[in-house]
Amino acid sequence: MISQIIVYIMVIFMVLGAVDRMFGSKFGLGQEFEEGFNAMGALTLGMAGIMVTVDLIGAALTPTVGALFSAIGADPCMAGSLILSIDTGGYALAHAIQPNNADIANYSAIILASMMGPTIAFGIPVCLGIMEPEDKRFLAVGTMSGIVCIPFACIVGGLIAGFDPGMVVINMVPVLIFAVLIALGLKFIPAGMIKGFNIFAKFMVAYLSFFLGLAIVQELTPIRLIELRPLSEVWGVIGSIAMMLAGAYPLVKVLTKVLSKPLGKLGSMIGINDVAVAGLIACCANSIPAYSMLKDMDNKGKIINIAFACCAAFALGDHLGFCAGVEPDLIAAMVAAKLVGGVLCVISAIFFTNLDKKQLEDTPEAA
Repeated sequence: MISQIIVYIMVIFMVLGAVDRMFGSKFGLGQEFEEGFNAMGALTLGMAGIMVTVDLIGAALTPTVGALFSAIGADPCMAGSLILSIDTGGYALAHAIQPNNADIANYSAIILASMMGPTIAFGIPVCLGIMEPEDKRFLAVGTMSGIVCIPFACIVGGLIAGFDPGMVVINMVPVLIFAVLIALGLKFIPAGMIKGFNIFAKFMVAYLSFFLGLAIVQELTPIRLIELRPLSEVWGVIGSIAMMLAGAYPLVKVLTKVLSKPLGKLGSMIGINDVAVAGLIACCANSIPAYSMLKDMDNKGKIINIAFACCAAFALGDHLGFCAGVEPDLIAAMVAAKLVGGVLCVISAIFFTNLDKKQLEDTPEAA
C-alpha cells in the first residue's frame, strides 16, 4: 500500500514536470522531468554490459564465492550485490543465481544491492575522482563510518519487506564480515584500499563497454562469439526506470526546497555548515552533486556526507526509479532501509570523529 502511494506521488510530480516543461520550465520541474529521460544513456552504459552477461557471471560465482556463502548458511545470490549496484546488474545477477526464491533474491537485489554495491563500485571511485586532493583523507574515514552500518540497514529493510527474520539475519553474516574487512582496510591501509577501488572501477568500465559493444554486434549481425542475453530485456527495464525518474527528480527538487530550512537547523545541532546540509539532501537523489559540494563543506560535514552516501545515496532518485520499475511492492522497504541506514551512518560518522578529533583538523596542504 505504501509503495503504491509512493508510485502515485511520483506520477503526480511527473505530470507536474511535463506541464512545467510545456510552459518553458518556469519552476524548474520541467528540466528535472527531462533529466529523468536523459538518464537512459547513463543507465544503458552502466547496466547493459552486466545484464547481458548475468548468466555467465552467475555460473562463475556460484561454485566459487557462492560456495563460501553456502558454507555459513547464506545464499550465493548475496555475493554479487557486494560489488554490483541494484541498477548496474546487481538485481539481474541475484535473480539469475537464485531463480527459485524471490524473497532471498530480492533481499540481495533490492536491499543489499542498493547500498553495498553502489558504495564499492560507484561511490568510492566517483568521489575520489571529484573531490579535492587534500580532502582524500576524509574518504577513508567517511566510508569506514558508513560501510559498517550497511548490514544493519539491510536487516531493517528485510524486516519491513516482510521477509523471514531468520533468512534476513543469516544472509547478513557474510555481508557483515565483508563490511568489517573493508572498514579495517580503510583504517589501516587507506591508500592501498582506495587504489584498489579505483582499479576495480576502471575494470568495470572496460567490462561494461566490451560486453555492451559485443551485444550490439551480435544483435545487428550474424556474428555469434558468446551466448548473451538479448538487449531487448535491457530496454524494457531502462524504459521503466526512466518513467519513474521523470517523476522522482521533480519530487526531489521540491523536497530540497521544502526541507532545506528544517534540515539547516538539524545541521546546526550536529555542527556542520549549510553546504554540508544541502549535500545530504542532494545525496538522496544522486550522490554526484554532494561529492561536487565537498570542497565547500566543513571537515566534519565532508565525513558525514561521505558516510551518509553509503546507505542513502539515490534513495529518492535512480534506485527508487529502478525499484518502482521492477519490484514496486518493495519501494517502501528499500527507501526505509536506505534512509534509516543514512541516519545510522551520520551517527557512526559523528562517533568516529569524536574518537579522534585530530582528523578534523586542516592539514598544512589544505590550509
